[in-house]
Amino acid sequence: MSLNVPLLQMTFQRAKHENGGLKTLGSRFYERLFEKYPNLRALFHTPLEEQQQKLMASLEAMISMITHPDKMQSYLQEMSARHIAYQVENRHYGAICENLLAVLGEHLSKEGDWTSEMRFTWNDALASVSKTMVKAAERPNEDQSS
Repeated sequence: MSLNVPLLQMTFQRAKHENGGLKTLGSRFYERLFEKYPNLRALFHTPLEEQQQKLMASLEAMISMITHPDKMQSYLQEMSARHIAYQVENRHYGAICENLLAVLGEHLSKEGDWTSEMRFTWNDALASVSKTMVKAAERPNEDQSS
């Protein structure tokens, strides 16, 4: 799978500057997540505003590393290890990806376009992130780079 990196970067820049920026995006992410997936609420013990900031910082970090696969791999492995400690299960990643994709589409379509190409590109990117994190969670003591 080849990701459209410029499109990911451009849409993330838009998300940072449109419709209240990342604070609004993060807030809406958790609002919708807990509406649609109320069982996931129990996994979050950090104050919501702090959690929103962590999520947006993680997204920004991933976008900045997207052209550096080795760095991205290490980052996702470390994040996966943290999520194991938070009792995140592999089945939760689908809900998180679905939710982020939906909220990103809402966010970007308020002041501009959210095209099918953007949706497909973000879906592929999130699926790749999820797959890497699940693989790392299943084998936490192995190097996943091979």
